Amino acid sequence: MAGRVVFLVMVVLAFASGWASAAAPSVSDATGWSLLQAPPDARRVYVSSSRGRDANSGLSPSQPVRTLAAGRALLRDGEGDWLLLKRGDVWEESLDGWALSGRSAEAPMVITGYGIGTERPVVRAPEGHAFSRDDRGPAEVSNLAIVGLRFEAHPSGAGASGLWWTGGGSGLLIEDCVFSGGSNGVVIQGGERRVRDVRVRRCLVLDVGGKFGNAHGLYAWGVDGLVVEGCVFDHADPGDDPLRRHLHAGSDNTGVVVRENIFARASGEGALLACGGVVESNVFAMCPRGVTLGGGAYDPLTHTLGVTGIVRGNVVMDGGEGIVAMNIRTPRSGRGALVEGNIVARASG
Repeated sequence: MAGRVVFLVMVVLAFASGWASAAAPSVSDATGWSLLQAPPDARRVYVSSSRGRDANSGLSPSQPVRTLAAGRALLRDGEGDWLLLKRGDVWEESLDGWALSGRSAEAPMVITGYGIGTERPVVRAPEGHAFSRDDRGPAEVSNLAIVGLRFEAHPSGAGASGLWWTGGGSGLLIEDCVFSGGSNGVVIQGGERRVRDVRVRRCLVLDVGGKFGNAHGLYAWGVDGLVVEGCVFDHADPGDDPLRRHLHAGSDNTGVVVRENIFARASGEGALLACGGVVESNVFAMCPRGVTLGGGAYDPLTHTLGVTGIVRGNVVMDGGEGIVAMNIRTPRSGRGALVEGNIVARASG
């Protein structure tokens, strides 16, 4: 499996260098990682399941608290505080009911790791979701960055997700994380209020779905401005349920961009953009269908059925159908779909 993923990474990078045209993230370093810098007055809260005690202050690496609950209690809503989890530690505990925002887009609240080593901190749900924010909390939860963690949903929980977000907000960054177990990797849904400016970058979504139908690597609904880039979606035992998709962007999203990802071994589509959008410089391997653009969004302003979009510079190989476009707005309306510069190889459909 490792060799296969390395090969796919090489392929996607080769084609991305020639085809990618969308802008990079607004603030990133020379290697493309998002730049995050705590403001001078930020509170840094340290948590270690192996060395911490909840009686500690939690405000230095030498005085970490032990539980996620104790660490979260030290954070201040509306500030640029950081929750730092010790690398290599495991918590049999969920970050559920999240209700804290950062100060601004420039000073988000950050959840990430600290310490020596490359192992990600692991948040392993004893039941349900590993991380959740629901619409029973504040109407808006905004300016939050989740970076460099591993989330494991409970494996026997139907509907359980690594990250579950329901309710309004803006400025959500999910980067360098691993999601596994449960039904879904990441679910982001606007409630009564919509979710705006969501970036899912350089993450691994592995072996989700299990025995559950209608499971997804990433599902989005009610999102305005969704970027999914540089991620790997793979399922080791996909089964035969066509409703298990790696990426499902429903018809009630706008501004969706999917670029430079690898989608391997899905049960259904590698990527379904029912809302339309941009699908650029990705690799789809061993999927029954690589890309579906469209699917029935209704425009109440023009009373027309259909979406618009671009599918460009992708590689689709060793699967069934390659690229499917449906319910596209007609060129008569001045809008349509552009499909160009893709390679479809060894497709049986």
